[in-house]
Amino acid sequence: MVNKKGMDTRALNILLSVFILIIVIGGVYAWLAVKFAGAQKEPLAAAAGISRLDRVISEFVSDNPDLLDISKEDELETKLSESFKETFLDASVDCEQESVLECELTVIERKGAEKMSRYSRSVFLPTKDGIKEVRFSGTLRQ
Repeated sequence: MVNKKGMDTRALNILLSVFILIIVIGGVYAWLAVKFAGAQKEPLAAAAGISRLDRVISEFVSDNPDLLDISKEDELETKLSESFKETFLDASVDCEQESVLECELTVIERKGAEKMSRYSRSVFLPTKDGIKEVRFSGTLRQ
């Protein structure tokens, strides 16, 4: 069909429909990209927090090997808490000596932390009595 100016209205309608379809498809792709990018941030944040926790524990163990040999659990808990508080917002540590030294951790990374990740690591240390195992387990609140 041709309008008064001699333009083919059917061709214009097809071009307009294709243009609108391209905009809608582009919008859907953009929405999906934002949605999936946001979903990937949580596991990455948890992995980064656990990596920082690993680093703090390894630095503590390498800087204080003699502290893990003594049976003063209160001193160990205090020093561990101080070490965690240099990197994280807050931390509580409860250590008990049984067949192995077990330390239960609760570490808070930021204020208003809602997400929680479980944490569990074993560290094996050479001592004068042989190899000693220290277990760290608990939660990381992010």
